[in-house]
Amino acid sequence: GGYMPRSHQILTERIGYLPNPTVFDLLREWWITHIVVHARRPDRVKALRRWEGRFVTGPQRQLKKVYQSDGIHVYRLLEAPESPEAAARR
Repeated sequence: GGYMPRSHQILTERIGYLPNPTVFDLLREWWITHIVVHARRPDRVKALRRWEGRFVTGPQRQLKKVYQSDGIHVYRLLEAPESPEAAARR
C-alpha cells in the first residue's frame, strides 16, 4: 500500500503515454512546467516523433524540447497559444 494523491491519478488517467492539448491546459492550471517522456521502444519513439511534429515543431506548438539523452526527453510547457477568436479581435 501507499498513498496516491488524487492529482496523480487524474494526470495518469488523462495523459496515457503522451499528453494532448486538453492536458496541456490542465498542466498549466496546476503550474506544471515540464514534461519528461521515456521513449526507447520503437513504437514509442515513432509515436513521440509524431507528437513532437504536432506540439513541439508544428503549427500547434505548445512545448519546447530542453533536453534529450538515451531515450529521455524533457519538454518545457509554453504559455497557452492565443485562441483564434482573441487573435481576430486584435
